[in-house]
Amino acid sequence: MSVRHKPASKPYRDELRASLQALGAQGSRLTELMARDLQQHGVRPRRAWRDAAELSQREAAERFNQLTGNPRAPMTGNRIGDFEKWPDGGARPTVATLKILADAYGTTWDQLVDTRDLAHMPGSDLLEYVESNRVPARSAPIEVTHPPRRRGSRDDLVAEVADESAEFGEWVAMSEVADATIEQYASQARRLARDLEFGAPLVPLLLETRRLRDRITARLRGHQRPGQARDLYLMAAQVCGLLSWMSGDLGSHRAADTHAWAAWMCAEQAGHDGARAWVRATQVKLAYWDGRYTEAAQLAEDGLGYRTADSARVLLALFRARALARTGRVEDARLALNQADNERTVVRAPELLGGMWSVPPDRYHQHVATAQVLMNAPAQVLEQAGQAITLTEATPAGERRLYLYAQACIDSAIAHLQQRELDGAMTVLRLVLNLPPDIRSDPVLQNLARFRQLLAEPAFADAPLAQDAQEEIEVFCREALPRQLAG
Repeated sequence: MSVRHKPASKPYRDELRASLQALGAQGSRLTELMARDLQQHGVRPRRAWRDAAELSQREAAERFNQLTGNPRAPMTGNRIGDFEKWPDGGARPTVATLKILADAYGTTWDQLVDTRDLAHMPGSDLLEYVESNRVPARSAPIEVTHPPRRRGSRDDLVAEVADESAEFGEWVAMSEVADATIEQYASQARRLARDLEFGAPLVPLLLETRRLRDRITARLRGHQRPGQARDLYLMAAQVCGLLSWMSGDLGSHRAADTHAWAAWMCAEQAGHDGARAWVRATQVKLAYWDGRYTEAAQLAEDGLGYRTADSARVLLALFRARALARTGRVEDARLALNQADNERTVVRAPELLGGMWSVPPDRYHQHVATAQVLMNAPAQVLEQAGQAITLTEATPAGERRLYLYAQACIDSAIAHLQQRELDGAMTVLRLVLNLPPDIRSDPVLQNLARFRQLLAEPAFADAPLAQDAQEEIEVFCREALPRQLAG
């Protein structure tokens, strides 16, 4: 009877190394596969790569000092341990330190950090991470190469990730499915969706979602066990949908459309109407913020053709109302809002994914307000947006849907301007201008641009309060995450 060793223990590593060597893995590839496996068992990346390289902390320090060209350099085994504990303790390694450690372990420095590290990194280190154009390695034994990209901008990052989804989408029809822990993937996808909804930093979240997608696609490229293919395709549809939503929030609509297309291909392979409906809702959102309002309305109408028991049809009807109102079809927009209200009464199942793929009461009221802003109905906007704001402010700070809150405040501010109430508009807009840069998504910036257009009208343009507001909004937009990464 074989002994099952504790994951990541020395006996476990020895057995894993022997198994991988028997399969032909050697050299840097063997180290990489070892590190990936250890991280999947909860080992932090710097410790995982050191163990995979078969180095003690003292040996790692000695190699570090040799690489610096100074054998008397002050790196010690204890210091290596401190770097491995961070950010839960220990000491933060600089990027320069990480690069030397990476050379010692036979990898690149971006492989020695995870999302917990990124969330605590200073801005300069985070931007250098974003600018790194290395594609993280995938799970064994699949190796996929991507064309090199120039370094340095937000568009490079999101386009690179989109290319990978495009490659996967093209491959979908030819896949086989490996054994996988479906519920583990589902749980992680739900957490990512929830983190996105509650305003977690977008760049680390995008990268973590990318890693989950890569794990799922690696499973799909393997050998299947009956009944698992549909579940894995469903997971892939959800994760690619999340990547699409995040890329859109960063202002990269072409990349977002690519992720959404891959999500649609997976929903089709899964044969899941709920996934089809939610992917359509995601595509509607992207088309709308890309200025394709007629297309957005058509996509929403198509999505409403799928029967679902959760709130997907509610969101599709709300999105359709918004798109119709933007094209001036006010009466059709009212009918779509009525449909959304009717759909709410027949929701009878939990959300497929949750997070941004859900319609809790505050989101419902906010989307109704957005449509009514476009229908020039300020009194109704103030009522609906006010409900969304009140519900948000009554929620514990860590559970607030901050993107939704920002849009509700801007809708309310626009409604005040429609009623020629500059003071009231600025009072509610102040709630938005204090939000952190990570919450200042592309849709938020676009909505603020509409507010500024109204602020420039003759009724307000010469007012000192309006002029101050224009300047504050410019600063707010300049510091927003999409602008920082694009700059």
